[in-house]
Amino acid sequence: MPHYIEHGPYLFVHAGIRPGIALASQQPYDLLAIREEFWHSQAQFERVIVFGHTPTHRMGAAPGEIWIRPDRIGIDTGAKHGLRLTLVDLTCRKSYSCSTKEKGTYTDFRMTAWGKNEGCEN
Repeated sequence: MPHYIEHGPYLFVHAGIRPGIALASQQPYDLLAIREEFWHSQAQFERVIVFGHTPTHRMGAAPGEIWIRPDRIGIDTGAKHGLRLTLVDLTCRKSYSCSTKEKGTYTDFRMTAWGKNEGCEN
């Protein structure tokens, strides 16, 4: 499998990319494991980078919510840690999630929208 996928305005990668390094020169370890150096970086990226690997609450998002910046979207909402499992609709800028807590697993469904959702149902 590829270490990243480019599609339209998005770059999909497991963990992020090392700022200041061309995409073609990124090391697999960084694409799979980078954390703070990526999401704390002040760098501006050409594409919106959609990534996981780090639970978003560790980056400052509310527990179970996605983490959004103009050029980065963190989607690991902590399913492994008993928080939420999330699906992200990038076209309509919506996220759909459910709880993964042992008691009541998957019974708490939530939809959240962000930004402009032109052409999409609310």
